[in-house]
Amino acid sequence: MSIMACEGIGVFGKRHFYFNNSEDANFINGTTHVAAKELIESWSTLDKKQTFFNVIKLNGHTLENIAVAAGVSANSAYRSTILRDWLSKWSVDLKLSEDQTLRNEMSYRPHFSQEKVDSTDLLNKLVTIWQSLEPSTVANFSELDRHLVRITLEVMYSMRTGKTPVGPKYIKFVKDVLQEIGEGKNKVLVKFLVREIIPDDHFILTEAHKASLDNRIILNDPVPMLCRSILLLRLASGSVNSIFSKCYINSNDLRFWWNSISLKQGIINDLDPDMETNDLYSDIRDSIDSIEDKVEMGNSVKKNLDTISSEINIIKQFQRTCFWGIGL
Repeated sequence: MSIMACEGIGVFGKRHFYFNNSEDANFINGTTHVAAKELIESWSTLDKKQTFFNVIKLNGHTLENIAVAAGVSANSAYRSTILRDWLSKWSVDLKLSEDQTLRNEMSYRPHFSQEKVDSTDLLNKLVTIWQSLEPSTVANFSELDRHLVRITLEVMYSMRTGKTPVGPKYIKFVKDVLQEIGEGKNKVLVKFLVREIIPDDHFILTEAHKASLDNRIILNDPVPMLCRSILLLRLASGSVNSIFSKCYINSNDLRFWWNSISLKQGIINDLDPDMETNDLYSDIRDSIDSIEDKVEMGNSVKKNLDTISSEINIIKQFQRTCFWGIGL
């Protein structure tokens, strides 16, 4: 809904609207799921998904600038193909009908078998996810974004050359792109982009990909759905951030809103006029440290959860991410 709102499409209860090229509002009726599906499918056929090229950043350089440096112009047919593959591979595309079926199955159909929960493994996965969402002064999703840029560069190279993105020619391609955007001397970045260091895809991407292979996996394992949602959050919050930047809206302008919501949702104890949205991560960091100290292998699920009940209440608050994600 946030992504659509940034594109001039309002998805609400039973009546929805969109703005055409003449900036005239057009209204349509229908349930949220039906209307959202029709609107999103129509939007996806347009050239509007180029928006995402300005959302993802590497050391302050947008994916748009990187794409141009790689020889993929704004009107290139590669753009839509790259994004279509990119969105579907990690199950970021909205599978509204399929998701609704799964929700109905979980809600209304009896389940006679239960998967054993490995609490330490699940907690380790949650910690890994949170560590990759830590904001910095340079970027809000720097770790996740650089993985997305690496994958996109590989797809661009393969589409342009028809070859696998490995070897001397690909390394030269990466170096040329970095030189073009002013990062030519960053040797560590080159090694990362050509997978000489940290060769595996990001944990969030690999988990989300499981849902694209078989969405029913979420019936027993919530992590792929969680990771898929985080990727959607990355794109949605980035789209909102772009709107705010164009309107010169900052954290203080909307402090009355995000401070109030944080208090009502139990994220903060009181209204603090000096608090910044990045400060909302400090509780997460403390909880991660506490979990790593308290949780023991071999303990029952109940014992581990009883030991860290207060920490669990904090690390389940993924809504914290949206506040720094939208650039406040």
